[in-house]
Amino acid sequence: MLKSNFNSPKAESKFFTAEFPGVGGKIKIKAEDFVVEEILIDPPLGEGNHFYLFFEKVGINTVDLVRILAKIFNISEWGVGYAGRKDSNSYSRQWFSVSCSHKEFLNKKTELENLKNKNCVFLCFKKGLKKLRRGALKSNKFQIRIRDVSPFALERSREIIEYLASNKLPNYFGPQRFGVHGNVANIGRFLLSKDYNLAISSLVGEKRLETVKNFEKTRLNEAIRKFEKSDFVGAKELWPNSWIAERRVLTSLAKGSSNEKAIKALPFLERNFFGSAFQSQLFNECLSLRLELGYFDSLFEGDVALSNNFSRPQLMRNSEETEKNRTDLSVSPSGPIYGKRMLKPFGTELEIETAVLLKYDLCLDNFISNLTDLRLKGGRRAYRADILDFEVRSTDKDLFLKLELSKGAFATQVLKEVMKV
Repeated sequence: MLKSNFNSPKAESKFFTAEFPGVGGKIKIKAEDFVVEEILIDPPLGEGNHFYLFFEKVGINTVDLVRILAKIFNISEWGVGYAGRKDSNSYSRQWFSVSCSHKEFLNKKTELENLKNKNCVFLCFKKGLKKLRRGALKSNKFQIRIRDVSPFALERSREIIEYLASNKLPNYFGPQRFGVHGNVANIGRFLLSKDYNLAISSLVGEKRLETVKNFEKTRLNEAIRKFEKSDFVGAKELWPNSWIAERRVLTSLAKGSSNEKAIKALPFLERNFFGSAFQSQLFNECLSLRLELGYFDSLFEGDVALSNNFSRPQLMRNSEETEKNRTDLSVSPSGPIYGKRMLKPFGTELEIETAVLLKYDLCLDNFISNLTDLRLKGGRRAYRADILDFEVRSTDKDLFLKLELSKGAFATQVLKEVMKV
C-alpha cells in the first residue's frame, strides 16, 4: 500500500527525457512565436441551428471571448460552446458555437466582424447540429519559434521529439492551466471545500504569494498588503483593469459582502474554471507519482484504459483483458478528472489516486458532490499523449517546430523536454 503522506514531486519537476541535452532558448518573445489551431473531431456539416464561429485571436483568452460572444448574442456564458481553452499569449485559431436563428446571426455578423478591435478576427462560420462540447477535438496543430537556441539544436530537438513520439509524452496539464501566478488551482481547491476565507486569500491575499516568485517589489504586492488591512478600495485600484476576478471580488468586499458572497459574485464560468484547475492539479500529481514509481509504461489490472479504439473508457477487470491491451501503444492508462462521471479504478491506480486525495484530506463523496455543484462532471484523462506529426527546422539562432498533438496535450510539455530551461 502506498504511503498516504508521500512527498509528491511537484508536477512537471522532472524531465522525462533527462538523458538528452536540451537546446535552451526562449519562447513567446512575440505572440506570433506560438500559433495553435484546433482540428475538430466532428466538423460542422452546414446544417442545423448551431453556428460554429472560427476566430483567430491574440492577447485574449478563451473565457474572455466567451463573455463577448454571450453579450453579442444575449445568451448565458454557459450557452457558448467551445472545445478547449487557449492561452492569451499566442495566436489561436479556435472554434466557438452559439445557437440562434439564421436571421439573428445575420443581424450580429457585423458585430463579429468588428471584433478585430478586440484582437480577434472572425474568419468564417458554418452551421452545425449541436453545441460544440469541451474535448470535441481530434488534435491541435502548433507552429512554434524558439529563439536563441544552443549549438546543435536541430539535431538535439529532433532526437528528443522522436523519442517522445515513440515512447509517448507524459500528458501533464501545462503551467498556463494554473494562471500566470500559479494560484488558480488553490482558489479552486478552497472554493470546492467551501473555505471561502482561503479562496479569497488565494485570489487577492497573502496565500497568493505562496505560488508566486519575485512578487515582492511589484504594485500587486502592495495591493495584497492593502487587502490584508481591509482597504478593499485601495487594493482594487492597484489591480489592472484586465484582472476582472480580483477587481470584482474586491468591489463586493468593499460593499460589505461576506467572503462567501464576494467569491460567489464571480461569474459561474469563472468559478467553474477555478474548480477545473484543481481537478487538473490532482491529475498532475497522480501522473507524477505514477512516473516516480516507474509505472508510466505499465498497464495493470484495475487501470481504466483509454484508446481511440474504444468507444468509452475500459476498466481492465482481469489479467486477460490487461494482457490483451498491454502491448498496444494506442492504449493508455488514465488518471482521474474527479466528478460523478469518473470511472473508478482499483488496484495500483486506486492506491495512487487515494494517496493524492489523502494528501488534501479529501473525502471522495463530499468532493464529488461539491464538483457537481460547479457542473464539473469529471471523467478520465490519458496519462500518455501522442505526437501525431512533427517537423523541425532551424536558422543560425532560432528553432522552428511544427507539432500535431492529440487532443488535450500541451505543447509546453514538449517544449519543456526540448529546451530544459
